[in-house]
Amino acid sequence: MPAFRKTLIDLVAERTRAFNRLHRLLRDLVPGGVAGTLSASRATRILRSIRPKGTSAGIRRRLASEILRDIRTLERKIADLNERIEAEVEASSTTLTEIFGIGPILAAKIIGTVGSVVRFPTKTHFASYSGTAPVETSTGEVVRHRRSLAGNRQLNNTLHMVAVCQAR
Repeated sequence: MPAFRKTLIDLVAERTRAFNRLHRLLRDLVPGGVAGTLSASRATRILRSIRPKGTSAGIRRRLASEILRDIRTLERKIADLNERIEAEVEASSTTLTEIFGIGPILAAKIIGTVGSVVRFPTKTHFASYSGTAPVETSTGEVVRHRRSLAGNRQLNNTLHMVAVCQAR
Protein backbone atom coordinates (compact mmCIF):
# COMPACT_ATOMS: atom_id res chain seq x y z
CA MET A 1 0.00 0.00 0.00
CA PRO A 2 2.84 2.53 0.43
CA ALA A 3 3.32 2.53 -3.35
CA PHE A 4 -0.38 3.34 -3.82
CA ARG A 5 -0.10 6.17 -1.32
CA LYS A 6 2.95 7.74 -2.95
CA THR A 7 1.46 7.44 -6.40
CA LEU A 8 -1.81 9.04 -5.28
CA ILE A 9 0.04 11.95 -3.67
CA ASP A 10 2.08 12.41 -6.86
CA LEU A 11 -1.01 12.32 -9.08
CA VAL A 12 -2.87 14.86 -6.96
CA ALA A 13 0.18 17.15 -6.93
CA GLU A 14 0.51 16.85 -10.71
CA ARG A 15 -3.19 17.66 -11.14
CA THR A 16 -2.74 20.76 -8.97
CA ARG A 17 0.24 21.88 -11.06
CA ALA A 18 -1.79 21.34 -14.24
CA PHE A 19 -4.69 23.39 -12.86
CA ASN A 20 -2.24 26.17 -11.99
CA ARG A 21 -0.87 26.15 -15.56
CA LEU A 22 -4.41 26.17 -16.95
CA HIS A 23 -5.40 29.02 -14.66
CA ARG A 24 -2.39 31.02 -15.83
CA LEU A 25 -3.33 30.50 -19.50
CA LEU A 26 -6.97 31.40 -18.87
CA ARG A 27 -5.84 34.59 -17.15
CA ASP A 28 -4.27 35.62 -20.45
CA LEU A 29 -7.26 34.53 -22.55
CA VAL A 30 -10.16 35.90 -20.49
CA PRO A 31 -10.30 39.65 -19.82
CA GLY A 32 -9.99 40.12 -16.06
CA GLY A 33 -8.97 36.48 -15.56
CA VAL A 34 -11.03 33.68 -14.05
CA ALA A 35 -12.15 34.25 -10.48
CA GLY A 36 -12.88 31.51 -7.97
CA THR A 37 -12.14 27.82 -7.95
CA LEU A 38 -11.45 26.20 -11.27
CA SER A 39 -12.77 22.73 -12.09
CA ALA A 40 -12.45 20.71 -15.27
CA SER A 41 -16.10 21.23 -16.22
CA ARG A 42 -15.93 24.98 -15.52
CA ALA A 43 -12.71 25.26 -17.54
CA THR A 44 -14.40 23.43 -20.43
CA ARG A 45 -17.27 25.92 -20.43
CA ILE A 46 -14.85 28.85 -20.30
CA LEU A 47 -12.72 27.46 -23.14
CA ARG A 48 -15.80 26.92 -25.32
CA SER A 49 -16.76 30.57 -24.89
CA ILE A 50 -13.33 31.91 -25.88
CA ARG A 51 -12.94 33.16 -29.43
CA PRO A 52 -9.20 33.77 -29.83
CA LYS A 53 -8.14 36.92 -31.63
CA GLY A 54 -4.69 36.48 -33.07
CA THR A 55 -2.14 33.72 -33.40
CA SER A 56 -0.81 33.84 -29.83
CA ALA A 57 -4.31 33.67 -28.34
CA GLY A 58 -5.08 30.68 -30.59
CA ILE A 59 -1.93 28.91 -29.40
CA ARG A 60 -2.78 29.68 -25.76
CA ARG A 61 -6.28 28.28 -26.23
CA ARG A 62 -4.89 25.12 -27.84
CA LEU A 63 -2.38 24.71 -24.96
CA ALA A 64 -5.20 25.23 -22.45
CA SER A 65 -7.23 22.51 -24.20
CA GLU A 66 -4.27 20.11 -24.02
CA ILE A 67 -3.73 20.85 -20.33
CA LEU A 68 -7.45 20.32 -19.70
CA ARG A 69 -7.21 16.93 -21.45
CA ASP A 70 -4.26 16.07 -19.17
CA ILE A 71 -6.27 17.12 -16.11
CA ARG A 72 -9.15 14.84 -17.12
CA THR A 73 -6.70 11.96 -17.57
CA LEU A 74 -5.19 12.63 -14.14
CA GLU A 75 -8.65 12.77 -12.56
CA ARG A 76 -9.50 9.37 -14.07
CA LYS A 77 -6.22 7.92 -12.73
CA ILE A 78 -6.87 9.40 -9.28
CA ALA A 79 -10.40 7.97 -9.20
CA ASP A 80 -9.13 4.56 -10.32
CA LEU A 81 -6.38 4.57 -7.71
CA ASN A 82 -8.85 5.62 -5.00
CA GLU A 83 -11.02 2.63 -5.89
CA ARG A 84 -8.02 0.30 -5.78
CA ILE A 85 -6.96 1.69 -2.39
CA GLU A 86 -10.49 1.24 -1.03
CA ALA A 87 -10.52 -2.36 -2.28
CA GLU A 88 -7.12 -3.09 -0.70
CA VAL A 89 -8.15 -1.58 2.64
CA GLU A 90 -11.37 -3.60 2.59
CA ALA A 91 -9.43 -6.76 1.71
CA SER A 92 -7.09 -6.19 4.66
CA SER A 93 -10.02 -6.70 7.07
CA THR A 94 -8.91 -3.76 9.17
CA THR A 95 -11.20 -2.12 11.70
CA LEU A 96 -9.51 1.26 11.28
CA THR A 97 -12.26 2.53 9.02
CA GLU A 98 -14.77 2.01 11.83
CA ILE A 99 -13.08 4.81 13.78
CA PHE A 100 -14.67 8.19 13.19
CA GLY A 101 -12.41 10.34 11.00
CA ILE A 102 -10.58 7.49 9.29
CA GLY A 103 -11.56 6.78 5.72
CA PRO A 104 -9.94 4.39 3.26
CA ILE A 105 -7.13 6.78 2.31
CA LEU A 106 -6.04 7.51 5.89
CA ALA A 107 -6.42 3.83 6.78
CA ALA A 108 -4.16 2.94 3.84
CA LYS A 109 -1.58 5.47 5.04
CA ILE A 110 -1.63 4.00 8.55
CA ILE A 111 -1.55 0.37 7.38
CA GLY A 112 1.19 1.12 4.86
CA THR A 113 3.35 2.84 7.44
CA VAL A 114 2.72 0.71 10.51
CA GLY A 115 2.26 -2.71 8.94
CA SER A 116 1.33 -5.11 11.71
CA VAL A 117 0.48 -3.50 15.03
CA VAL A 118 1.81 -6.55 16.90
CA ARG A 119 5.35 -5.29 16.31
CA PHE A 120 4.69 -2.68 19.04
CA PRO A 121 4.55 -4.38 22.46
CA THR A 122 2.80 -1.43 24.16
CA LYS A 123 0.95 1.73 23.21
CA THR A 124 3.90 3.79 24.46
CA HIS A 125 6.16 2.10 21.92
CA PHE A 126 3.70 3.04 19.17
CA ALA A 127 3.49 6.62 20.48
CA SER A 128 7.26 6.86 20.41
CA TYR A 129 7.41 5.42 16.88
CA SER A 130 4.75 7.82 15.58
CA GLY A 131 6.19 10.85 17.34
CA THR A 132 3.04 11.45 19.38
CA ALA A 133 4.67 10.81 22.75
CA PRO A 134 5.55 14.09 24.47
CA VAL A 135 9.14 14.71 25.50
CA GLU A 136 9.80 15.84 29.04
CA THR A 137 11.92 19.00 29.27
CA SER A 138 12.09 19.55 32.99
CA THR A 139 14.45 21.90 34.74
CA GLY A 140 14.71 21.62 38.50
CA GLU A 141 11.25 21.55 40.05
CA VAL A 142 9.47 22.76 36.89
CA VAL A 143 8.05 19.85 34.91
CA ARG A 144 7.29 20.62 31.25
CA HIS A 145 6.59 18.64 28.14
CA ARG A 146 7.09 19.56 24.51
CA ARG A 147 6.19 18.06 21.17
CA SER A 148 8.47 15.28 20.03
CA LEU A 149 10.40 15.98 16.85
CA ALA A 150 11.36 12.33 16.53
CA GLY A 151 9.34 9.48 15.13
CA ASN A 152 7.64 8.98 11.81
CA ARG A 153 6.45 12.45 10.79
CA GLN A 154 4.11 11.20 8.02
CA LEU A 155 2.35 8.86 10.44
CA ASN A 156 2.21 11.68 12.98
CA ASN A 157 0.60 13.93 10.35
CA THR A 158 -1.97 11.25 9.50
CA LEU A 159 -2.87 10.77 13.17
CA HIS A 160 -3.12 14.55 13.53
CA MET A 161 -5.64 14.68 10.64
CA VAL A 162 -7.72 12.01 12.38
CA ALA A 163 -7.60 13.95 15.67
CA VAL A 164 -8.68 17.19 13.97
CA CYS A 165 -11.58 15.35 12.31
CA GLN A 166 -12.67 13.93 15.63
CA ALA A 167 -12.34 17.29 17.41
CA ARG A 168 -14.68 18.92 14.89
